[in-house]
Amino acid sequence: MSTAWGWVPVLDFAWALCDIVELIDQDPAGSRASRPQRAELDFTESTDRMLFERRFGWVDVEADWMRGDEEALTFSHAELRREARDFLHDLIADLVDLHDALGENPAIWTLQAKFPRVP
Repeated sequence: MSTAWGWVPVLDFAWALCDIVELIDQDPAGSRASRPQRAELDFTESTDRMLFERRFGWVDVEADWMRGDEEALTFSHAELRREARDFLHDLIADLVDLHDALGENPAIWTLQAKFPRVP
């Protein structure tokens, strides 16, 4: 992922992405919901944001740093949920490989339990 400032704290990003995927899934109609559900991810390193809008089962993703001629990325909500959770779990596994003690941290266990992998 490219940003205007060049870097992103990946664990924070993965966690926030999982939160946003759930936030835009609040409508009881689920994938039948025609009313747009919106959320944004703001970065502490800058004033830039990623914007998420779900309508029906599709999510459009835009960012403040996109050029005017770039179109939003569009994903199915189910695919975005699965990929966000896989990213989080894969990232945690990589971090635990680098720092064994991290695997014993209750905050990491809670995070993994809150966002389990989706088959």
